[in-house]
Amino acid sequence: MHKEVPVTKEIENMLDSLVNQTFLDLNNNVNQTLITTNYGENRASRVFQEIVKKSTLEVLSGLKTHEKAIRDNVYKWVDNGINSAFIDRAGHEWSMEAYTRMVINTTSHRTYNDLRLKRMSDFDCVTARMSSHACARKACAYIQGQIVNVVPMNDERANDHYDSIYNHGYGEPDGTQGINCKNILYPSLPGANTNNESKIDPKEAIKNGEIQQQQRKLERDIRYRKKRLLAAQELDDEIMQSKCKAVILAKQKTLRELISSHEFLNRDYNREKIQSS
Repeated sequence: MHKEVPVTKEIENMLDSLVNQTFLDLNNNVNQTLITTNYGENRASRVFQEIVKKSTLEVLSGLKTHEKAIRDNVYKWVDNGINSAFIDRAGHEWSMEAYTRMVINTTSHRTYNDLRLKRMSDFDCVTARMSSHACARKACAYIQGQIVNVVPMNDERANDHYDSIYNHGYGEPDGTQGINCKNILYPSLPGANTNNESKIDPKEAIKNGEIQQQQRKLERDIRYRKKRLLAAQELDDEIMQSKCKAVILAKQKTLRELISSHEFLNRDYNREKIQSS
C-alpha cells in the first residue's frame, strides 16, 4: 500500500510531446493540417506551432488562465501575420478565438488526463472513475460517472465488469476524451475507492448537450456580428452599423432567455468577446 514509484522520464517527456502531437494522436484533420492547408509548410506554420505550444504550457504550468492565454495567443498570431480565420478541409470557417480556445482547452485536458493515465500504468492500474456532467456528448453520456477500463477489452488486464473507453471512440475527435471533451478520468481501484459521481440519465445529458450547442451557436453569431460592426465602423457605414447593433441585441436577448430557462447553462461573456477583426 505504501509502494513508492518514481516519476519516469517518459512522463516528463510527455508534456512536450503532447503539446506537439495531441491532435495527431486524435487522428483528426483540424489542428496541424488546418494551418498547413491555409499557409503551407512555411514560416507561418512554424510560428503557429511555437505560439500555441508556449500558450498551452503557460496554462499547464499555471502562469496564465485559459482566457488570458487565448487572448494573448490571438494577439501573437495577428502580430505574426496569421489571418483572423481558417478554413478546414470540410470548408468550415474557424475564427481565431474559437480555434485558439479549442486548441488550448483540448490539449490541456488531454495532457492532464494522459499524464494521469501514464502514472496509473506505472502502478498497473487500468480502471478509472469518469467525472459526470449535465451536458455530454453521446460518446461520454453512457459511461460518465462510472468506473471504466482505460485499456481495450481485449487487453488481458481489463476488468470484465466494466466498459472500456475504447468502446466509446477514445482516440477519435468526437469520441470520449476527444476535442472539447471535459470528462476527467480519475484512477480508481474497484472495491478500494468510492464512486461519488452524480448519476445523470444518458439521454438527458445528450439532450442537454444539444441545448448547450444552441448557446455556443448564439455566442458565435454574436462574435460574428461584432466583427461586422467593426468593419462597418471602419467604412463609416451607418446603416450596416445600425443593423449589426440590432442583431447583436436580439441575439443577446435570445441567449439570456435560453440560459435562464436551463439551469445547467451559464453565461460566459468571454465567449462573446472578439480579439481579432
